[in-house]
Amino acid sequence: MEIEGTEFSPAFFGAMVFGGVGTALAGPRIQSVVNGASWVPKQVTSLLNHPAGPFTVHFWAPSFKWMLSISNLLDFNRPVYKISTMQQTALCATGFIWSRYSMVITPKNYNLLAVNVSLAATGSYQLVRKLKQEWGYE
Repeated sequence: MEIEGTEFSPAFFGAMVFGGVGTALAGPRIQSVVNGASWVPKQVTSLLNHPAGPFTVHFWAPSFKWMLSISNLLDFNRPVYKISTMQQTALCATGFIWSRYSMVITPKNYNLLAVNVSLAATGSYQLVRKLKQEWGYE
């Protein structure tokens, strides 16, 4: 399915890949500059240096997962017949499973916990809406 007025742009794709790789390679340098700066508040420095902070994948993976929860929130007004039972089951199960896992792993990742609790809640709500409609309660 193609969105009207959009097409694949190799130049844009290349710029995005180059920017992502450049940022990943420059991460340690950026971190050392921020750590050496005396004007950065201590709380910000401790957040940046956390084992699940923004200079690790433990921060970015759940941050991008927030888009799934936001998408589910935006679908609350969507007609029930357009909701996928399998998709909502998968999102709901993922939310519950990874919520538990985020508290078992080291380092504790509260961003991962929050996004998965949100995903479990929004997925459960959508799934209940769909099942009520399918079973004739609406």
